[in-house]
Amino acid sequence: VSCCAAFFDRLLFDLTLTCGVSVTQTGQPLFTGPLLVFETLSDAFRDEDGFIGHEFYVESADGRTMERVTDGLEPVGIVPLDKPVINRDAPMLLCERRYFVEAGLLPPLDAASTR
Repeated sequence: VSCCAAFFDRLLFDLTLTCGVSVTQTGQPLFTGPLLVFETLSDAFRDEDGFIGHEFYVESADGRTMERVTDGLEPVGIVPLDKPVINRDAPMLLCERRYFVEAGLLPPLDAASTR
């Protein structure tokens, strides 16, 4: 999470990785999942030779057309993301803190707290 420190400094409020902060009128949290997602389910497949792709084709017997391969493929499964992303199920709006500081709605961060 240290690679995302600069990103977190620009968020509106001090967000945590479990963002069950917002509460509905019934007292239930709006969202209780993780704020950041580090892996996702891939829609790619692996063939018998170990190649990864979304679709596989072989040359047909006549040598003029290509036929789509559907046998012998297995799903890749869960893959890590290059960078963490915000969970798409999180019901929140993110904006830069500076807009609220300029409007006088939030105090400015001192230089020591942003490091």
